[in-house]
Amino acid sequence: MVSNSVLAVTCSLLGYYIWFYVIKKVGAAIASSFLFAEPLITALFAVAFVGEELSLFVVAGGFLIFVGVYLVTKR
Repeated sequence: MVSNSVLAVTCSLLGYYIWFYVIKKVGAAIASSFLFAEPLITALFAVAFVGEELSLFVVAGGFLIFVGVYLVTKR
């Protein structure tokens, strides 16, 4: 079994590597707008792996998040 510290370090390193790579490619303003999608992704993983129920509020919030990210990233 993988220890929690090894898992935390691995996930942090991979996450920061991806984050800085994306910032280098698209810029900080656009990359930071995708941080708003984190709660939605967390909710989707909770539905898939933990068995949480998907509510109307989560779906509506996800829609609003995608609309906001679209408005920020459109040219």
